[in-house]
This record gives sequence, C-alpha cells and structure tokens, in this order.
Amino acid sequence: MTQSDPKMTVRMPNPVRLTPSQVMAGGSLPQAVLPAAPASLHFYVFAEDRQVYGPATIDVLKEWVAQGLVSVETWIYDEAPNCWRLARQIKELKEDLPVPTQIQEVLASDLTIGQLRGIRIFSDMDDHQLAEILSKLTKVTFDALKPVVQKGEHGGSMFLLLVGEAIITTKVNGALKTLSTLREGDFFGESTLIEPGPRPYDVSTTKSCTFLRLKYGDFQKMLVQQSDIAARLLTALVRHMSYINLATNERFAQAKAMVRGSLSQTGQIVVPPIMLKRGR
Repeated sequence: MTQSDPKMTVRMPNPVRLTPSQVMAGGSLPQAVLPAAPASLHFYVFAEDRQVYGPATIDVLKEWVAQGLVSVETWIYDEAPNCWRLARQIKELKEDLPVPTQIQEVLASDLTIGQLRGIRIFSDMDDHQLAEILSKLTKVTFDALKPVVQKGEHGGSMFLLLVGEAIITTKVNGALKTLSTLREGDFFGESTLIEPGPRPYDVSTTKSCTFLRLKYGDFQKMLVQQSDIAARLLTALVRHMSYINLATNERFAQAKAMVRGSLSQTGQIVVPPIMLKRGR
C-alpha cells in the first residue's frame, strides 16, 4: 500500500508506525500511537510495506479488498474489541474476501530426475540437487477453464507448469486483461518463496494442466538444510526472469521503432506491406 499509487480510488491516510512485534503479537495497539478518530472509524491495516494505515470504515476496508490491497492473511486492528485479527476473522469481510482455490495435490514421486532436468530452470543441476528438489515438490492438476489462483488470495507457493497451458489475467477499469500466457516450463509465484502475500493477479487454465508446486515452508527448510541447492534454484529463477525482462524490453523497443518508422510526414501511420498481405 502506498499513498502515491495513482490507481487507488481510496486515498490512504498517513501511516501509523509500529514495530512488527507489536503487530504480530496480536495484542492491543498502544493508545499513544493511535490518531484521534471519530467513533465510526474502527479499523487499521498492517500493510505489505510494514506500516499501519487507518482509521478506516468497514466500507473502506471492502474497497481495499476489491483492489487487492487487503488479503485473507492481512492483519487488521479493530478498535471495538481492541485487538489485532486476520482479515478472514472479521465477519463483515468474509463475503468480500477471495475464496482460496481448493487444490488437490499428490507427491511428485512418479516424476523422474530426467524429466525434471528437461525443465529449463533445472537443466544445470546435478542428480543429487534434483533429487532434493523433487522430494519437496507436489503435483496438482486442473481441468481446462478452471482457476488456479485468484487475485488477493494469500499465496505461499510457486507453481511450475509441467503440462498444459494457462493465462495470467487481471482487471483494468473493469475489463479483463491478459498479462501473459503460461506454457510448459513456465512458472509463477516465485516471489512468495521469499515472502508470502496476496496474489497480484488471477491465473486460470485454458487447457487441462499439471503443475509442480513448491511451498514456502519447504523452500525455507531447503535454505537452512541445503543452502547450496536453494541458491542454485534462486539463481536459475533470477536468470530466467532476467531473460524474460530482456526479451520484453527488446520487443517493446522494436515495436516503438516500427511505429516511429511508419509515421509519414503527414503524421499518418503507414501499415507495413507484410500486414497488408496478411489482411488479404
């Protein structure tokens, strides 16, 4: 949550600064820290930037939920009982919070080391490293046209697409916009291995899909017990994301150059001949 986000329809007040220990202890908010507020304003939100925003009415909280700024796992201070609760524990919000997708998962024990190495981010790892990673993975399947995760729901795992196709979408001004298409070997949710939080987008299948899932807790254990393997995995993830970003920037630069080159002296866009041929 930030005060300067131009997409927000609700203006955020100045944050009330607290230490994380004050918040996570689940105790009361010290009265010396609370700004004076009318009796109708009851709620304060501990946001992802580790600052507290408020006071806010229940209607404002619902707007923040709709914008994806409050998830089921967001800590909220309620003045009435003088305590911190998770958003999913506040009954007035239950109908507005995203319902977590029900996932049926099984161990990925039928997957071989060779199959795992065939996936790009695992291609440079040896058998021992792959065996350790394989022991942490589970396998989940979805039918075509089904949600995998929903924007705003709490995320604490990375998904890697083994078979099928899926799309990442979000709503912009009420219209559904496709951000990218996931194909075999692609993944999402890698940031939640470091810090779980609300999903910033929706992911749904276009075909029947099988995903490999690595949970936050299992990855944290790997960081402690097999730090070299965790480091190799992180390096592979960062390398892949850097490649994607570079390719995206190159495509953008090419598109911009094409548009500039197609402008005639009259300011009209000249359609490239290849596009004219395709249109026939």
